Amino acid sequence: MPSAPAYERLLYDALIGDATLFLRSDEVEASWRFADALTAQWGRDSKVPMRSYEAGSWGPEAADGLFQGCEGGWSKG
Repeated sequence: MPSAPAYERLLYDALIGDATLFLRSDEVEASWRFADALTAQWGRDSKVPMRSYEAGSWGPEAADGLFQGCEGGWSKG
């Protein structure tokens, strides 16, 4: 198969049953346990607020500050 964009490759692999680039369910569940514990602790102790935003949006306005003083910005890819 010739080189293809990442999502095209994933879709192709899914269609032919090649799970090499996919996480197993136990890996996904472990990732969520880690993320849930992190966000719970962050909510209890952090002096830095956790930002929330609407699904489908460009994210919290505070994220724009990450590029302050340098070239760059958020894009849709």
